[in-house]
Amino acid sequence: MRSTRRKKYLVVVYQSGSRDLYESTLALLAYNKRRVAELDVQREKQKRTAAMER
Repeated sequence: MRSTRRKKYLVVVYQSGSRDLYESTLALLAYNKRRVAELDVQREKQKRTAAMER
């Protein structure tokens, strides 16, 4: 578990149920794509702010 934290992996547990696995996977992928884009924007803003402070 500790090695996954250092590498920033997210451990996921799948449970059986009545939901559509395909749709749930698509929703998760869409969320991850949006989240990566948000983090990229935040990093760019931080870089610009740091550059302006110099």
